[in-house]
Amino acid sequence: MNIVMFAREPLILRDGRPFGEYGTVRAGAMQWPMPSTLAGMIRSRIGLSRNPLFFQEKDAVNRIRTVHIECIQPVCRIGDGDWRFVYPQPADLLVCNGPNDTLSLHGFDYAAQGLNGVTLPWKNWLVPLPQTQEKPARPQPAFWHESIYMNWLSAPNSMQTTVVWNELGWPLPHQDHRIHCCIDKDSGSAADGQLWMSSGLCMQGYDTSNGIKQWGIAMRLGGYSENDAVIGPVHLGGDRRLAWIENMSMNWPVCPDTLGNARYLRLMLTTPGNFGGWVPDWLLPHACLQQDETPWVTIPGTEYLVRICTAFVPRWIPVSGWDYAAKCPKAMRKLVPAGAVYVIEVEKPETSQEIARLLWGRPLINSEIDGYGISLVGRADINTQ
Repeated sequence: MNIVMFAREPLILRDGRPFGEYGTVRAGAMQWPMPSTLAGMIRSRIGLSRNPLFFQEKDAVNRIRTVHIECIQPVCRIGDGDWRFVYPQPADLLVCNGPNDTLSLHGFDYAAQGLNGVTLPWKNWLVPLPQTQEKPARPQPAFWHESIYMNWLSAPNSMQTTVVWNELGWPLPHQDHRIHCCIDKDSGSAADGQLWMSSGLCMQGYDTSNGIKQWGIAMRLGGYSENDAVIGPVHLGGDRRLAWIENMSMNWPVCPDTLGNARYLRLMLTTPGNFGGWVPDWLLPHACLQQDETPWVTIPGTEYLVRICTAFVPRWIPVSGWDYAAKCPKAMRKLVPAGAVYVIEVEKPETSQEIARLLWGRPLINSEIDGYGISLVGRADINTQ
């Protein structure tokens, strides 16, 4: 089942870090809904559609976990137009200010491990060298339009280097900030010093050029029953803010046919990665820290051999949540943000197209059922000489 979720009121989404102590009034607001939050929303909707008392039944949590998210992708539309896919900005590209209020795009060159000031022990590790010394533009689009993003995946060397801001993409939805106070029940007035601020994510805004802009999230569901009701109103995030789910009419993006005979491929995260570290364990086992090169590893469930050569991993993002099975808060986890890029070397370049199709739009961890770590695959044209 393919669906789109959107909301017309600010969503309260927090990362689980504590707040409220003296001098700390700001809660950690999320800039985009986490996959686990969306999975919980879907499971709650389906469980309550089966039975209003579903979650009071024995083993209800384990039974509803068969419902999972196979793919997630941000979407956006202007006015009454159709939904369009947008993509997180890739980390292996610098966006700087260009002439006449434009943005200039700069990739990276790569140097083999040597006298480059890197202490990693692997001889095959590629050191990325920026093609410019300019500072990144502030602000810059957080989501790219599909046409430019797909061009960056399939033919990075043919990318245009100067682009207009709106043609490249859009920024994150803005935050709605509100100050709250505690009312003393005896005096009926504000309690002294008890203030805090909450931030809501506005999934609907106004574009000065095009009118009302609506953000949404497209999802492909699995593990549901034929009679489960998904379409309709749902509650999402804190304060039970109202959202809406509708059927998705557009097709999911497909893997480009231009990734054949590639020695290097790029795995680009479109959702945050819950790996327990900076990279999936199967791609970089801990034992390789004592080796001269990153070892060839087998893609789980296949016979294809690849090895990691470099990575672009922005600063981690926190996430927590509520464990319905244990009836307690989940521990805070550090996630690899969407947009992170892993460059892998393919042992047999003639198999690169099959590897790209295999990994396209799927989690980098086979056990993931909440939608974390979904990646798209692109070509990396690297001349290591």
